[in-house]
Amino acid sequence: MNLERAFDIEPRLFEELMPIFEVLCTITKHMTEEQIFEVANISPANRRKTERVIGNELGHFLIFSDGNLSLLHKCIADFLTCKSRKHLRFFVNKDNGHTLFGAYFLKSPYFSDADIVDVVYHVAMSGNDEWKNVLINNYTKHIINDTKTTFYLQQVVRDFNSYTTTNLLLKMTNMKHINDKDERNMSAAFIAASHGNEHALQCLLDNGADPYSKYGVKDTCLVCNGIFNWIPYSHGRRQQDHTIVVVYANLTIEENYSFYDDWYLITCDTALNAAVRNGHAKIVELLLAENINTLNCTAYDGKNTYNDCSAV
Repeated sequence: MNLERAFDIEPRLFEELMPIFEVLCTITKHMTEEQIFEVANISPANRRKTERVIGNELGHFLIFSDGNLSLLHKCIADFLTCKSRKHLRFFVNKDNGHTLFGAYFLKSPYFSDADIVDVVYHVAMSGNDEWKNVLINNYTKHIINDTKTTFYLQQVVRDFNSYTTTNLLLKMTNMKHINDKDERNMSAAFIAASHGNEHALQCLLDNGADPYSKYGVKDTCLVCNGIFNWIPYSHGRRQQDHTIVVVYANLTIEENYSFYDDWYLITCDTALNAAVRNGHAKIVELLLAENINTLNCTAYDGKNTYNDCSAV
């Protein structure tokens, strides 16, 4: 990654473009160039120069796709934000990027449901206690009664291995949904464990995640008799996305379905099994530290977690 060559002609250019890099290194979803400029607070007077640089010097590091702008690869963000390089010239502080996003979202009295998780994430990671209180005091009533709150919590613990972010969302919901399960009968704790997100899982445990939740963290052994009675009547089982073409009165419509991972329902996996199978050592340590765990539970093939460990 030859940043020296890209910015050799104008030594101060990297510093001038720092807000753009801070936004690109903390972005969580696709954004247009115009949206990125807005979040980065690029003034109209400087936009033309920034656009020129993006099209030239930064062309090797960025990608345009469907009108959206992003870094060419995640490894570029990892390199630029690596804290071991914080005293070097080409270092990007992610805290500043989260601050830019927090200010961008909170300047409006309302934000869409689609942005709730991003808002919580950026505000939490910005470290701005005033903004955190704004979310807790002004948005708790809205989010606590939202039917999608369980989804928000599960998305947070799945996508962000962050104690701070998980804790802020739990405060916004008054812990009301901490043990709720989705249509797959999965709790947030199970999802955090299966994804190896030990910081998110630790936050759930510290805030009282139910230790006896059937498919939660410290679950009981599952009945495994080979009967697929959990499949809804008249429904098939698929393990991938699927497109079905349906014709309604000569109108052809494509209906897209996304199918979730139901492997644990077939194998009788617990959170501990999932953590072992995926090699999440820190998650295993957390689960085994609890008084009640599923170490000796057997799965569909009669094997227990010890066997899973030896196989891994």
